[in-house]
Amino acid sequence: MAVVFATLVGILSFLAGILVIGWALTTTVKYTKCPYTGLPLQPAFAIPLPTKQKIYAYLRDFGGFDNRPFRFAKAAFDRESGRIFQDCVDWKGKMELDWTFLLKKYQGQWISWGSLSEEMKRKVKERHSTIDGFQTERSSPEPSPTKVESMYVYTKPGPLYVDINSMVLMGWKLVPDTSVEVLIVQQPDR
Repeated sequence: MAVVFATLVGILSFLAGILVIGWALTTTVKYTKCPYTGLPLQPAFAIPLPTKQKIYAYLRDFGGFDNRPFRFAKAAFDRESGRIFQDCVDWKGKMELDWTFLLKKYQGQWISWGSLSEEMKRKVKERHSTIDGFQTERSSPEPSPTKVESMYVYTKPGPLYVDINSMVLMGWKLVPDTSVEVLIVQQPDR
């Protein structure tokens, strides 16, 4: 009887230990800061369902391998700027985001649209049938995306970047009928 009781206590202690460890791993959400605003990011799964559906439809209609719909459980959201950052939340809910998110989205040597000369902007536009929806009016004159000035942080839509070698564009676009933005890659078509 004592052996059975000791075995039962041991099994229950083991299960309680697993529960405590599991609870600690899954409830400790680590928030990281938005590279643009410096404010804490929120889990993107908290975005209302109608908005998620609009984002999904927008990306599906936009098409292309680089702009396919993403999992909201693995994304983070900046409430202040409205930008959604994909693939920055791990299975435990820990968010990790820094300026390498641009390279994770698409490899390139990204520079700010505002740092280009008028001649270079014209050359980029010639390679694309349209650049509608990207931010081309208010853009940082600083080439490095990491050195964006505070006056451009909240501009809607967010910054547009160019890889001069390939003429690929990558920038934030507003999802129609929402206040959220997604990062879009656009290949040159000419």
